[in-house]
Amino acid sequence: MNLLKGLVITVMLISIFSCNETKSKIQEKVFKLSMPEKVASQYGLSNFKNIKTIEFSFNLKKKDNHIIRHWKWNPSTNQVALLIDGKKNEFVHNHCILSKEIELDKKFTNDSYWLLFPYHLIWDKQNYEYVISQQVVSPISKDTSTKMTINYLNGDGYTPNDIYELFLDKNNEIKEWIYRKNGNVKPTKVTSWEEIIDVGGVKISTLHVGNTGDFKVWFDHIQIEK
Repeated sequence: MNLLKGLVITVMLISIFSCNETKSKIQEKVFKLSMPEKVASQYGLSNFKNIKTIEFSFNLKKKDNHIIRHWKWNPSTNQVALLIDGKKNEFVHNHCILSKEIELDKKFTNDSYWLLFPYHLIWDKQNYEYVISQQVVSPISKDTSTKMTINYLNGDGYTPNDIYELFLDKNNEIKEWIYRKNGNVKPTKVTSWEEIIDVGGVKISTLHVGNTGDFKVWFDHIQIEK
């Protein structure tokens, strides 16, 4: 009788440990994020779904030229307005037909990529492949970092085949990047990612300085409506 009782207890313990191990593996699979997910999460992607509109000014200084574009975007409807001298030029992002609207949409795509690129790692995840490299020296600061190379695939869009090399710190924040238009071997742009601000849980890098000293992108007048 005691032997039988011991066997029953042993079987029960094995079953319990087996169930706990299986549960642990399932949880590990569920909670293990990919690197693109980690980066997007670090910048507050989960808070972006609560946004009704986001408004911002894109500033570009290239040599002696200073370009300013002020945008207002409704992510749920993709309605976009370019605000110039009190006037609105409105269109629907990614659904433009007229040539004037297409040109505006190209500008908005460029400007919003600078603003919200970490989120595009999730929004565009069907359109690119990525490779992770460890212990890579970043191009500007020369710090050792994790490099994630984003290679956009052939297909629709304004910039197919573009490559972005993101240099990440230990917190999965972008510190610098290299942009290669159409996958060119020669870098199109090499800039920093600086001055992160938190606007309602949405983290935005508001300053990007080029390695050549004559290029800078920055953002101001950022407003979020929920």
